[in-house]
Amino acid sequence: ATYQACYIPREVGVLHLSIFIQNQLYNNEPYLIDVKSETIPLVPLYWSFIGPFSLVQCENLIKSQDLELCNFEDLESITPNPATTFPSDIIKRGYVEWKQIIVNYSNGTAKLVYSNSNYMGWAIGEINCFKSNEYYIKCNGVDEYKINHSNTIFTGGSWQTVQLNKGKYKITLKIVSKQYGDNEFYCEFLPISNQITFSSYDQLFKKSDQHGTLSNNIQSLFSIIQLIVLYKCLVAILGPLYIIPRNQR
Repeated sequence: ATYQACYIPREVGVLHLSIFIQNQLYNNEPYLIDVKSETIPLVPLYWSFIGPFSLVQCENLIKSQDLELCNFEDLESITPNPATTFPSDIIKRGYVEWKQIIVNYSNGTAKLVYSNSNYMGWAIGEINCFKSNEYYIKCNGVDEYKINHSNTIFTGGSWQTVQLNKGKYKITLKIVSKQYGDNEFYCEFLPISNQITFSSYDQLFKKSDQHGTLSNNIQSLFSIIQLIVLYKCLVAILGPLYIIPRNQR
């Protein structure tokens, strides 16, 4: 069979690939590792977050001149600025300000920690696309998200298709939390599947078939060795094992 795996590095490094079957390492035929790479957009390494805001007020669509940010339209003309504040009823001091959240390089996630539940907030980041193409995108831990070149609002947690040209894009995440504690989120890209070519099944099958004769011979030799060892053990326990002719008994 042919198995495929996709690894998305978030920093420059060297990967060592190995195949383990039942804790045994295989690094020769018939197991073939074929590595292909494809350029994908770089997701933000940090996010600018504003919140938390009252989820109840936003869900009830209560609008006023000084109400919290509730819609993507409210974020379109806003640039994150640490000096800018917004009113929030669920914070004791009555307002919130922009904060920067650094992404964990090991797993690509960003973390929010608040003691209150039923809140929402917004995270804004920058996507760097190095190659014009169509890609899959998925953002987990978010309710919805939007890339500024499109009017499409994507639902979090599932793969979506997006067409990007070479350049930088603003991505806005709507984060909704209905539980206490940590809230982790992240975004990732994948190339469309037909852009990556793996070794075909036929190629792997041919290699396995060529190796099959040698493998069968090795198994046969191993069986003979087992019989010899068994015979030696029986001789050591029971004495010489041979047939005495009737006329010599």
